[in-house]
Amino acid sequence: TIMIPTASKTFKSLGTVNTIAVFDVDGRDALNEIEAKITELDDQFSIFKTDSDISRLNANAGVWPVSVGLDTIRLLDKAKRLSQLSEGAFSVTSGPLTALWRRKLNKGEIPDLAEIKASRALICDKDITLADKAGMAKLNKTGQAVDLGGIAKGYAVDTAKNILIKHGICDALINFGGTVAVLGSAKIVGIQHPDKSTGISMGKLSVGNGKSVVTSG
Repeated sequence: TIMIPTASKTFKSLGTVNTIAVFDVDGRDALNEIEAKITELDDQFSIFKTDSDISRLNANAGVWPVSVGLDTIRLLDKAKRLSQLSEGAFSVTSGPLTALWRRKLNKGEIPDLAEIKASRALICDKDITLADKAGMAKLNKTGQAVDLGGIAKGYAVDTAKNILIKHGICDALINFGGTVAVLGSAKIVGIQHPDKSTGISMGKLSVGNGKSVVTSG
């Protein structure tokens, strides 16, 4: 059965194309609120916008704290806890390492072991200091950098889901560039085939009841 949305919205943010479809009520007000909020989050979290919270945090690493938004504080705090739970396997202070690989690959090169070792020495989420009530954050060591690429989109999807629920919407599909969340009835989610054109899946999942499916290229 093909489900026809009662309202939908597609917009660009977080470095990807985001689509939300609502199936039970007229959710246009909720969708407009979501677009505005996700745009705001992108302005806080992006490492590609020089005036974002994260870019200012990175620019002042090892120097002084910077004022950041409440969502940035919440996400950094969540990242620190996940880093601790995973014993450092997940780390948002991996910024120096991801930046190194980005620079080298743009030149068609691979970093040497000394460069990798130097970047890895800066990775430690314990070096993120947060003053929640003051809305301040600091990186303790010069050269450290936060990259929220591994967690920001999931946070944004959860934010969108909460806005839908606040508006009384119980049946919806959120797709933020490969991070998919489903509200209400089960929906078919396709997994993009890596060797074929966009829209051709290598498998499909039936997902419902608030669950999510996440893939990464």
